[in-house]
Amino acid sequence: AEPEAAGGETAEPVAAGGETAEPVAIGSGAPGAAGQAALEADVPCTAAIENFYKKKIEESVIDGAELMTRDPRKNVAAALADQVEELPVSGYPVVICGGSFNNDAHVTTLRDEGKQIIDRLLREGDPGKMFFVVGHTISGYERYLVEQNRGKFAIFAFTPALLGGSGIRKLQKSGVRIRVSIEAEAMGIYKSIAYEVFKRRDAALLAFDGNSAGENLIQEARNAKYRCRILINTRSRALRKKAESLEGYVEALSEKNVTKVMETAKAKEKAQNGGDANGGDKSSDKSSDKSSDKDNGNGNDIGE
Repeated sequence: AEPEAAGGETAEPVAAGGETAEPVAIGSGAPGAAGQAALEADVPCTAAIENFYKKKIEESVIDGAELMTRDPRKNVAAALADQVEELPVSGYPVVICGGSFNNDAHVTTLRDEGKQIIDRLLREGDPGKMFFVVGHTISGYERYLVEQNRGKFAIFAFTPALLGGSGIRKLQKSGVRIRVSIEAEAMGIYKSIAYEVFKRRDAALLAFDGNSAGENLIQEARNAKYRCRILINTRSRALRKKAESLEGYVEALSEKNVTKVMETAKAKEKAQNGGDANGGDKSSDKSSDKSSDKDNGNGNDIGE
């Protein structure tokens, strides 16, 4: 039945906006003019849309490695073959922990006092008697060392067995010499440094900054077969607790104690040339490692 208006007249159906709507017979299945126009338009139905995207997915080539990372890892030994070298047989290794031994959430902030220590090592140290060891990220104080070195000293970067392309390119650009760890993960390279440095010769460790990996490196230096002079930035929150646990076996990272490192390097060279610098197994000299962490040198130990 048609709707009736007041007074018994038949009312015209009104659409939104006041326009007269096209009447549609209920149950007849016949659309009105607007519905018919939509059906006639070139609009795919739900099934057609679904089939379209299914086909697109099937045609796509998806690389599983690319899904996991945008920077797939490569074999470092092969990629950096021209830079891979053995550590020198002679010379005193100075390990710099100051950027590579952090987790992703911790970024090393460079302080003037720390940069001054690096500058002094490069200025007053003898490249014929000592060389440097750093981690693979070339960041923080390690980056500062590489940038200021300008080819004077040999610098060896220990890397994991696998690195992304960006990491490999950074090492290529830096020009450092490479030692490849057997560890695939970066957090494990401290083990290779311990094996190739601390367990084979006297050395020094200058810990500017770091967290768990840095703490592990310090512990390996403490447990070394040979004497290792350990200098720690005791104002670094991440390393302070470790320094406290090793009281009596570490020293503050200060100008005065860095002088001792350079003097030790010179003494080792004399010993290798036939002199006596009291080198060798650290059991022969326990007192020298107990020049305590309370010694702040000239008071100019570095800040966090």
